[in-house]
Amino acid sequence: AKTKLRKPILHDGEEDPDEFERNFEQEYLDVVPSSIVGLMFHREDFHEHVLQGLSKRLMQMGVETTRSLYNLERLEKAEAQRKEE
Repeated sequence: AKTKLRKPILHDGEEDPDEFERNFEQEYLDVVPSSIVGLMFHREDFHEHVLQGLSKRLMQMGVETTRSLYNLERLEKAEAQRKEE
């Protein structure tokens, strides 16, 4: 199966300890969809309580970041290509 690699916004080995949510962000590499769903916060600091808090919790739980998933997918793709050869 052909898959698209995720493109994390952070470089390999890079983590953002101040803004945990950046560890899970990725660049969108396809055609822009006709509709986009997003979050809007009425209070300026509310994103810290929601996004940063959730991201920090995910990191503490050991959930894979976008960069680690990207690296894993690259390795799996290379291994599949090697087996085909």
